[in-house]
Amino acid sequence: MTSTPSRPSRVGNRPGRPATAAPALVWTALLLVYLLWGSTYLGIRIAVETMPALASAAARFAVAA
Repeated sequence: MTSTPSRPSRVGNRPGRPATAAPALVWTALLLVYLLWGSTYLGIRIAVETMPALASAAARFAVAA
């Protein structure tokens, strides 16, 4: 019975060093976090200004369901 060697990762393929992500991938992920998190606060602000509290809570639960 022979075992197959494990395949090396494509990112950070240098022996003796941990695999690292490409800088463009890191910046893209950070930008997405900023946009999604910021849009959450914007949505809360709009909901607080335009909807009653019970309707806002009902809408949140409806979206989550």
